[in-house]
Amino acid sequence: PQAAVCPISGKGSSTGVCPISGQGLPGQAPLGGRGAAPAEPPAPQEEAAGQSAKARFEDSLMGAATQADAETAQELKAQGNEKFKGKLYEEALGFYNEALQLQPREPTIWLNRSIVNRHLGNWEDAQDDAELAAGMQPDNAKAHYSMALCLQQAGKL
Repeated sequence: PQAAVCPISGKGSSTGVCPISGQGLPGQAPLGGRGAAPAEPPAPQEEAAGQSAKARFEDSLMGAATQADAETAQELKAQGNEKFKGKLYEEALGFYNEALQLQPREPTIWLNRSIVNRHLGNWEDAQDDAELAAGMQPDNAKAHYSMALCLQQAGKL
């Protein structure tokens, strides 16, 4: 199949699933990867000056289809945080993966997953997640720090 492009990471894949975000790619059924395809890909953000009330609401959901999905994603993130505090990194990773399926444009979930991946020694995944978090929040120093640690580990810094 022809490679599609992920609306979140901008990366292409012929598997139907983005290799970085784990999101399903538009027009393709997933063949494997980190996650299942969402009902529909998140829409790109509109310019703040021209946003309608609906667009501002949708943006506040950070890619979630509904307010309930956004709330569930935050609950999953909190559960992941508790597992992380208990050093149960694989379990934390699972909660963050689930949360990202529901709320794919929430940068703190990407950053948390980056940190867990660092603890698990998954340096490439950690770097990818940190890059996504930094792309969504360019002023997020923790995301840039996480990227720097990953680059240092890879001998690129």
